Amino acid sequence: MNIALMLTLTLFVLSFKSPNQTIHDRVTINVTNADFEQVLEEIKRQTGYSFNYDRAILQIVGKVTLHEKNVKVKTVLEKCFRNKPLTCEFDPTVITITKIESRNNSKRKPQVKIPFKAVNEDGETLQEYEVKVWNNSKIVYSQVRGNDLYLPDSNARIIVSAPGYHTVDTIVNIVPQIPLLTLSLKPDHRALDVIIKLGYGKTTRRLNTSNVTKISAKEFQTPIWNGFPSLLSGRVPGLLVTQTNGLPSSFIKTQVQGQSSIGTKRGRLPLNDPLYVIDGVPFAANNNSLQVLSSGSALGSYGRSPLVNVDVNDIESVEVLKDADGTAIYGSRGAKGVVLITSKQGKPGSLSISADIQTGIGTLTRRPKMLNTEQYIQMRQEALRNDNQSLSSTDKDLLLLDASQYIDFNKVLLGSSAKSQYAGISISSGSKNIHYYLSGNYHQQTTVFPGNLGEDRGNLHFRITYKSPNRRLTTTWSGSYCNDATSLILTDLTTTLILPPHSPQLFDGTGKLNWGHPSFPYSNPLALLYQPYCARTENSLASLFLNYRISSNLTIKATIGYNKIGSSETSIIPIKSLNPYNAGDTGTAFFGESAYKSFIAEPQLEYYQYLGKGKLTVLIGSSFQKIINNNSRYTASGYTNDDDYRNPTAAANINYAPPLQNKYSYRAMFGRVSYIWSDKYIANFTSRIEASDRQEWTTRIGQFGAIGIGWIFTNEPFLIEKSQYLSFGKIRASVGTTGGDPIGDYQYFDGLSRNSSNTSNNDHSKLEWEKTWKLNCGLELGLFQDRMYFSVDYFRNRSSNQLITMPSRNGSNSSIVTNWPAIVQNSGFEFVLQFKSDDKKKFGWSTNVALTIPRNKLISFPELQDSPYKLLFKEGESLTMQQGYHSLGVNPNNGIFSFEDKNGDQKLNFSDDYSMSGNLDPKAYGGLSLNLSYKNWHLGSLLEGRIQQGYSYIYKIYKIAPPGTAMANQPTQVLNRWQKPGDKSVFQLYTTGSNSLAYDAYQNMQQSDARFADASFIRVKNITLSFDFPPKWLLKPHLKSASLYFQATNSAVITKYKLMDPETQELNSLPPLKTYVLGVHLSL
Repeated sequence: MNIALMLTLTLFVLSFKSPNQTIHDRVTINVTNADFEQVLEEIKRQTGYSFNYDRAILQIVGKVTLHEKNVKVKTVLEKCFRNKPLTCEFDPTVITITKIESRNNSKRKPQVKIPFKAVNEDGETLQEYEVKVWNNSKIVYSQVRGNDLYLPDSNARIIVSAPGYHTVDTIVNIVPQIPLLTLSLKPDHRALDVIIKLGYGKTTRRLNTSNVTKISAKEFQTPIWNGFPSLLSGRVPGLLVTQTNGLPSSFIKTQVQGQSSIGTKRGRLPLNDPLYVIDGVPFAANNNSLQVLSSGSALGSYGRSPLVNVDVNDIESVEVLKDADGTAIYGSRGAKGVVLITSKQGKPGSLSISADIQTGIGTLTRRPKMLNTEQYIQMRQEALRNDNQSLSSTDKDLLLLDASQYIDFNKVLLGSSAKSQYAGISISSGSKNIHYYLSGNYHQQTTVFPGNLGEDRGNLHFRITYKSPNRRLTTTWSGSYCNDATSLILTDLTTTLILPPHSPQLFDGTGKLNWGHPSFPYSNPLALLYQPYCARTENSLASLFLNYRISSNLTIKATIGYNKIGSSETSIIPIKSLNPYNAGDTGTAFFGESAYKSFIAEPQLEYYQYLGKGKLTVLIGSSFQKIINNNSRYTASGYTNDDDYRNPTAAANINYAPPLQNKYSYRAMFGRVSYIWSDKYIANFTSRIEASDRQEWTTRIGQFGAIGIGWIFTNEPFLIEKSQYLSFGKIRASVGTTGGDPIGDYQYFDGLSRNSSNTSNNDHSKLEWEKTWKLNCGLELGLFQDRMYFSVDYFRNRSSNQLITMPSRNGSNSSIVTNWPAIVQNSGFEFVLQFKSDDKKKFGWSTNVALTIPRNKLISFPELQDSPYKLLFKEGESLTMQQGYHSLGVNPNNGIFSFEDKNGDQKLNFSDDYSMSGNLDPKAYGGLSLNLSYKNWHLGSLLEGRIQQGYSYIYKIYKIAPPGTAMANQPTQVLNRWQKPGDKSVFQLYTTGSNSLAYDAYQNMQQSDARFADASFIRVKNITLSFDFPPKWLLKPHLKSASLYFQATNSAVITKYKLMDPETQELNSLPPLKTYVLGVHLSL
């Protein structure tokens, strides 16, 4: 990380080394009676600006005398133009000077009506722009959008601005019968003028009052290995992304600004995922697991993530909304943040066809080195000696296994390379009124396990936009379809690494699985490959966006969407996968299906109006959403023939789980009022009133709202001419409330039925919304003509009225879901630093630093000491706080783990000897991306880092089996054990488990601070090298563009964390893969 930071700072300094390498906005000029051309040359020399003007301008200005020190170029030119009919227009590197023809009556009202439109570089009419008409230094007319423009009957100065584009300031010569006035606006790629989508609207970063982060498709390379959320990891401050497994379709946890809910499952904090919205349609399954089978799978307890069905190749941009100003308009659904996903769309112009082909391989980032046969036998024999035990019938690994045998299970089970293939094609085209985008791709990925396991996924996507000839009506219809087939096994083969290294050969002499012999039934790990887990998922999403401009100031619009996710699962434990020496074994099959269906309609009305020196925007709308979730499963057992698993009637027993159907109806009204005064002061008010089926009628209505304000202080007169390097500065703040209902549908019925005799408030029988108050303060700075951007945000979110599970107060032993006045606070700082060099140089570079310093704390929990949560939480500490004994390491005298006896009573007791062991929250996390380009070469990199505490490898080893246990191999780290008095070691003496002192010691160790270790890391998340083919290479194949690229993901990690991957922190789970991809992109 230090090397990367030094490189970033070095490039930053070099980019400003020479005045000619960049554009500066201030000059120092001392001339007397000099030609105006001489002044322009001096400005060009000092700033890098070039000029565009007619030679006649020089005669109009004549001789000038200037004595100016460190003033803006605009000020110098205005002094030169004083009392002269001249004006100038600033582009990023060019200043255009034009003549203003004389005007007659400044009070004359607009008289000439001419057709007008503002377009982008492709000739496409802009949907949102602002026009101001000036006459004699006064605004005589202004409008937002519109097909006609009213101008004075003389020449007029008009200013056209649009979000994300450079402002055009020009003089229009009014002549009779102008057929059409068209002005073209160039895109503004500076960080402050990028368009940002918010809830039901959009703005620019410059005029935004929310804490929102945007990631565009250009900022990330689309990996073929990981799901969509992994693209955001390390790039978005406040967003924590954690991968749980290295298998295809594995679950990825996402969390915005910390854990806010205690949850209804005691002892297990709920997932804290934000709301995902795709093209205006909430993703029906959000990030809820699609796995319903009771058998589980190799994917682990989290199962399959539905977000893997979101095709990363069709994403245009992603916005992450975090504070109340951005999320309150989504009500309870946005309490934990909102992620807005916008798909790619077509562009007007000729037909464009693009294709991508990729191939790659993947291997494990980390895998433990296990004891060999000699070391294993030594460990087992030493454990017997330590326990004063002799060989017995339970020690089959020492009595029956061949000591000359050695199997490297790491190599046999996890040593393969996963392979991936990808092919995709997209088509884009459009005319004046309609443009479209179509794409399709196929992706195949295998695993590092033996056999033909993996995932096959196909995606289709389209987006069609139509604009009526009068530009009043705009419709956008988009849709996507994904078909995913996952073929894995029930058990993660990583769990079998503990098998003795001298286990029997995996195959017998006939090539069949070796099962040992009757006196030693052997669990052959390759038999797990015969226990398949298969899942097929279909995801279809369609959205229709309608926008009709009733007048120049009033627009009616609506979003209508439908999403369906269906999944079917099958897992089988056939007879052939079971040891034949276990007589009577029969086969078992598990079947399950789940489906999410969602429909949403959101009509809206938006109004613009200029009041005084400002612009007022009013939005009102409503939401109608219905989600139906069905899932069913059953288990068929007692099969006697492996060919009958598809026939349930062949099973001896069928156990049906009760089918579940959840219907969630949701209705809401929302609104937003925004006012921007003189481009300096910004106010934003949002509100939402909603009703949900998850609350009883008396508490069903929820009201949420927020206020956001901003002050662009660099637009104040006292700073405009005095700031040499500061080109933009804004202070913003927001405060508001959101809500949450993290419970199942109609849960309030359970509360009422269990407390039918008493439904008073004391029994908490009526469930209400969780409430979150969010406070956010931010500072944004633009430096050096906005090429450098810096922001810092402080956030403090307090979640109250927590929905938890408590014992019923009616005297029964049952529990109820109830609201409890506990308060959870998440606070911290978020930092962003971005820099982009001059695009016109052969060598260019850009960097982005995102850093989050969070703090989670339980503010209050009434009656905590009398509740079932007394050992789980403590006021003033994090929800992930850990208590336990204080470990003193291994006692060098007896070789047993020892612990601090805090009260000195010569015995350990949790009530007297427990102390705080810290928490599992990250202390800081973030990422550093650096992109370099030279001519046709491009190099991009992303480093991701966390400072955190995690579960130690010592704890994970003892959790599986203490070193010395029969039939349990260990990592080589256990060789650092105690053997004789005076030894200083990490592990206590080996034991088979019969040594009571050693047994108690390792049990206490698992309740001590030895469970934890420093799990901080810096990961090389992504490195991409690409080469763009020169234009002359593309002539013969008739290509528009072509590029070759290489990408490495998770290629290295720097950490003190031992044995395991510091992100997943599991010995029994496949860690994330490091992958290498080679691809080619063609466009014609």
